[in-house]
Amino acid sequence: MTIQTSIIRDDTDIEVTVELSYTPAEHGSRDRYGAPLEPDYPASFEVESVVDNNGKEYDLTDSEESLVINEAFETHADYINDYD
Repeated sequence: MTIQTSIIRDDTDIEVTVELSYTPAEHGSRDRYGAPLEPDYPASFEVESVVDNNGKEYDLTDSEESLVINEAFETHADYINDYD
């Protein structure tokens, strides 16, 4: 997934393109009564790259990464809702 967002560095708003990989949620195996044998795994996004319009790469801080991942989940949810 690719999203366009901005980050703030040194009081400058920088427009960036973020490439993320998505791992869908997965149910762990269950026994014949439905009791879990393995844990369920939630959906997740992982930041692959962050590049500005000039091609400069950035490393995100933990807080920036959290914001980008939240934005990716919101974008993904909007896409799923629009698809239905």
